[in-house]
Amino acid sequence: MMIKKMVKITASIRPVEGEEDRIEFTTEGEYQKNDDVITIMYEESEISGMKGSLTTLEVKDELIVMRREGMASSEMMFEEGKRYESDYSTPYGVFKVELLTKKLESDFNKEGSGIITIEYDMSIRGLSESYNRLIVEVF
Repeated sequence: MMIKKMVKITASIRPVEGEEDRIEFTTEGEYQKNDDVITIMYEESEISGMKGSLTTLEVKDELIVMRREGMASSEMMFEEGKRYESDYSTPYGVFKVELLTKKLESDFNKEGSGIITIEYDMSIRGLSESYNRLIVEVF
C-alpha cells in the first residue's frame, strides 16, 4: 500500500568543464515497502525541467532503479562501482547514457522516512560528461 509522504529532491550536476548547477524542490510523493523493495514515486516540477514527468525509485539492497515517464523517459540503474548504459528518450530523440555509480547509500526507518544519496558520473555520447549527485529525502 502506498503511503503519502513529502519528498525533497536535491540534485547537482557539474559538467567536466563548467560550473555546478544545483536544483532543490520539495513535493508530495508516495512510499511503499514490499518485502525488501522500497518504492518512492513523485512528480517532477518545473524547476527540474521535467514538469509532468513521474519519477519512480526502486531501492533493493545495493541497487537503485530510477524510472522516468513523461516528456522524457528513461530507466537508469545505480549500483556502486558498476557501469550501466541506458536509453534516454526525449522529444528531441533518443540518447545513449552511460552511468558509473561512485557512491550509493540508502537508509529508511520503519515509518518510511529516510534518505537516498547517489553520486555518479554520467556520459551522454557525443554531448556531455558530468559528475552528478542526487539526494532524495522522504519524510
